[in-house]
Amino acid sequence: MSIRKIDSLEGHNQRLREIIDYQRKALECLFDISKSLSSTSEFDSILKKTIERILPVLDAQSGVVWLLEQDTLKKCWEVFECKEIGCKAYQNPEVKCWSISNPHCGEAGNDGLESRIGKCISCEVFRGAMLNTAITIGMTPEIIEPPFLVIGEGMCKDVIMRHPEISVFHIFPAEEGVECYRQVEWISDETPSKKPTMIPGNYCFLETSISNPKTRIGIVLMTQKKLFGILCIALDRAHYLTKNEMNLLINIARLTAISIENAELYCLAERRYQQIRTLLKEAHHRIKNNLQTIAGLFSMQLHDNQDPRIEGLLHDNLTRVKSISMVHHLLSQEDLKDVNLSSLINKILEMIIDVTGSKGRIIFEVYGDGIEIPSRRATSLALIINELAMNSVKHGITDSGRIAVRIQRENGQIQLDFHDNGKGLPQNFNKNLGLQIVSTLVEEDLRGTFRLSNNKGTLARIDFKE
Repeated sequence: MSIRKIDSLEGHNQRLREIIDYQRKALECLFDISKSLSSTSEFDSILKKTIERILPVLDAQSGVVWLLEQDTLKKCWEVFECKEIGCKAYQNPEVKCWSISNPHCGEAGNDGLESRIGKCISCEVFRGAMLNTAITIGMTPEIIEPPFLVIGEGMCKDVIMRHPEISVFHIFPAEEGVECYRQVEWISDETPSKKPTMIPGNYCFLETSISNPKTRIGIVLMTQKKLFGILCIALDRAHYLTKNEMNLLINIARLTAISIENAELYCLAERRYQQIRTLLKEAHHRIKNNLQTIAGLFSMQLHDNQDPRIEGLLHDNLTRVKSISMVHHLLSQEDLKDVNLSSLINKILEMIIDVTGSKGRIIFEVYGDGIEIPSRRATSLALIINELAMNSVKHGITDSGRIAVRIQRENGQIQLDFHDNGKGLPQNFNKNLGLQIVSTLVEEDLRGTFRLSNNKGTLARIDFKE
C-alpha cells in the first residue's frame, strides 16, 4: 500500500474518531440537560444548566439568554378595542392571544404558535415587545452585548422567524470595523473542510473592531403556546455549523423551552394553590368565629336559665358547637384538608373538662399512632369524642377518675378506644341521645362499627376504614 493511501486512510480514521467523539459528547449533553431540566422548576437554574452543558460541546466561549419582558407586551383586547368577553384572553393577564387556538381577532388559526409566528410577529400586540438579558456565562469585556432586543426588529426578528432554523453569524476583521456574514447552509460532518454558503448579514452585538474571526449562534426558545426568548452562543473563532450540531442545538432549545413552560405552569399552580389555601383558611377562621358566637349565645342563655332540664340541653349543645368549632380552628391554623386526630381529641377533652368544671377531678391521656384525617371525618370524630366525653363526665365518673383514648392503625383500619374508669354500664342499659348520635355518626359518616362494653369502667370501641 502506498504512503499516500496510508495517509488518506489514517486521515479518514481520524475523522471517524472525531465524529464518534462528537456524537458521544452530544448524547451526553442531551442526557445531562434532560436530566437536570426535569429535576428543577427554577428559571435561573434551567437556563444556567443549559448553557453550562452546551458550551463544552461546541468549545464555545460564552452564552447568554434573553427572555421576553412580560411588561412590554400589549394587551390584545386594548389594542383592538375588543369586546369579545367569550375569548380566553379577554381581560386575562395570564392568557396571551397567541397561546390559544382560535382568538376572536382572527389573527391566528388553530395551529400552534410555531406555525403562525409570522403573523404574530407583525401584529402590534407582539411586535414591540422586548427581550432582556436573563443570564450570562463566560462573557468577557470585549464581547459587548446590547442591553435589550426588540422582537420585531433586526436579527432578533430573523431568529424568532427561524429562517433558517438557527441563525449563525460569522464576524471577520475588516479594514474599517467588521464584516458579518450569515451561514445559510450546514456543512456535512464527512466534509468539514468545505466552506458553507454565506450571505451578508446584520449583526446584533456591538463590537466595532475585532482581532480574529468570531461566530455567534442564535436559537429561539419557543413552544407551541409561548415564546420565551433567545439563546445565544459565542465562539472566539470562526466555526461553521454542521448538520449534526444544528440538530443538537434545536433539540436542546426545544427541551429548554418545554422546561421553562413547565416551570411557569408549576409556579402558576403553586400561586393558585396558595391563593386557595389562604381563602380556605380564612373560610375556616370565619366559620370558627361564627360557631363561637353561637356558643356565646348558649352561654348567655345558660346564665339566665333556671330550668335544670333546659340547662342540660343548652350545655350539651354548647359543647357540640365548641367541638365543631375546634375542627375549624385546627384547619385554619394547620393544613387545609387534614387534621391531626390526637391533637383534635386532646383539645376537645380539655374543653369538656373546662366547661364542666371537672379540672382536677378528671385527668385524661391520648396516645397511639399519629394519624391525619380529612376535615369531613374530623367533624364527625369531634362530635363523637364530645358525646363520649360528656357521657363519661356526667354518668360514668362520679367522683374522680381517668379517661384514656388509644388510637391505632392496622391493615388499613383505624381503631379508637375510649375508656373511662367510672362505674361502667348499668344492667338493662339503653343508649341515651348522646350515644345514639355516636352510633349514627360512626355507621353513616365513618362507615364503621361502634361497640360498648364494661372493662373496669366503660370501653367504647370504634373501628373504621382509613
